Amino acid sequence: MGEVVLTGTITAEGRDHVTGLPYLVIEHRGVTYRCDERARGTQLFTLRVGGQVNFRPAAAPNGGSGYAAWVGIVPLVRPNPPEDSGSSLFVRNDHPSAQLFNWAHFPTFSTLIADLKKLALPECWIYGATDVLDNYLRYTFDRLQLEKKLCTREECAAFNTGLVDEKYEYIHMFFNKNSRIHPEWRFAGFAVAGERGLGKVILQNFNPLPAKAEFFEDISECIYDMTLGPPICDYEHILIERLDRLPEAFLIENCPQGFSLLPGAALEDLGREGLRAYYENLRTAYRKDDKMTRRLKSRLNDAVALAMRKAEWNYRVAVPIYFPLKKKISLLLPLALVDDDVVDMALVVEKADSGVYIGNTVLTLEKAYNDARLIARPDSGWLTAG
Repeated sequence: MGEVVLTGTITAEGRDHVTGLPYLVIEHRGVTYRCDERARGTQLFTLRVGGQVNFRPAAAPNGGSGYAAWVGIVPLVRPNPPEDSGSSLFVRNDHPSAQLFNWAHFPTFSTLIADLKKLALPECWIYGATDVLDNYLRYTFDRLQLEKKLCTREECAAFNTGLVDEKYEYIHMFFNKNSRIHPEWRFAGFAVAGERGLGKVILQNFNPLPAKAEFFEDISECIYDMTLGPPICDYEHILIERLDRLPEAFLIENCPQGFSLLPGAALEDLGREGLRAYYENLRTAYRKDDKMTRRLKSRLNDAVALAMRKAEWNYRVAVPIYFPLKKKISLLLPLALVDDDVVDMALVVEKADSGVYIGNTVLTLEKAYNDARLIARPDSGWLTAG
């Protein structure tokens, strides 16, 4: 199969547009490609049809313009790549976390995030390696768009971030019309209504002011109904399909017969394909070891029972989260799989139409905090940043 080779650099702006995104959809001369790997650093890249591809530059050759860095590509529309690489490149990502960038242009998104942290009521926005505010802003915008709460006029636009300053006044983001065809808007700055600068401008243009996002219709969605009993867990998904999320110490204590577990440091050296093969072999070993699989289920049941006792004592233990892909509320319960005094991960439970709770999957604490912070800063005692 043929290939097109482009060279260029991935700018900070380009990296900002793909940080944390699971995939991109790229359009080039009417050909659409789906990208599944994120590029890092300054690279050359090859657009290769039918296989995993490397990278795309933030600026296309011959003066073309682009909006993001490229990452592994699988063609969706046509079997052959474009014949020349001299046209402009336009990237559109249909994932909820990318809607903000489809709607508006940001000179440097990382600088915007840093400025917003200084303006907003102080809190810890870093959890592990994750910038929680970046995630919060992307998905809050997606929810606002769904609720049709983006305020626009002919030459300006604005929306409510849902965050407040130290006076508990809402912080809005204000936009001017973009000189480019796409996206339509360009970020102008933050606005606190009534304050100098854009605070005055937003009052002159919008009445009422933009409303904040609402992630649930009834507060009861955010509270675990203890009368419905403990969740029924999807053991196969949680313990086998998602065993790569389970604590290392838990797997060591419950290792299937005949399998040699590798320490965490050694796993990092396996690479993507090696790691995938390793976990698939581990899943196969568990499926062949009924006794050990029963032990896993028993330990999970014990951890769920402990979580239920905690939630019965304090309803805040069950933390509400919002899933952007499903557009719905679920609850998190703390799981202590190794030591009863140490929460290792979070169980995601969802209330079914039949009135029972289902334990669908497990999340790392880092991912759990990210999803929970969309609704409010968690006040659970077990899920905290910092």
